[in-house]
Amino acid sequence: MSVSVDNDFARFGAKNYAINKITSVEIREVKDKNAGCTIAIFAVITLVLAVSAFQSFSSGFETVLGFLAGAAIFGYLTYAMIQKSKEITYQLFLITAASEQQAYESKSRENVYDLRDRVEAAMMHHSRGAQ
Repeated sequence: MSVSVDNDFARFGAKNYAINKITSVEIREVKDKNAGCTIAIFAVITLVLAVSAFQSFSSGFETVLGFLAGAAIFGYLTYAMIQKSKEITYQLFLITAASEQQAYESKSRENVYDLRDRVEAAMMHHSRGAQ
């Protein structure tokens, strides 16, 4: 998405916002809360496969290896989902007298906060010019 901010407009892709119509800027931090149940299920499957591997030592090497391979795969998927659930999405909202609009979203905290600072600087410049 192409983003630019000048003293008159903040442009986010195809959407343009007049700086003089923006009353405030807000950043919201959003975490994915839907992954908890899936993570728990995958963790239980990993545990069951690992326990099954240790219980099947008398069944032969191939059986143990199969259970351990399954436990490793589900263990890795569980770890990857845990890491992904820690990610935060940063959303930039522009508030006008009429409404609020989500203008931008990124995983990069620095990008969103920098963009907020640029919009606020343009708002300050515009308000000084109106006096």
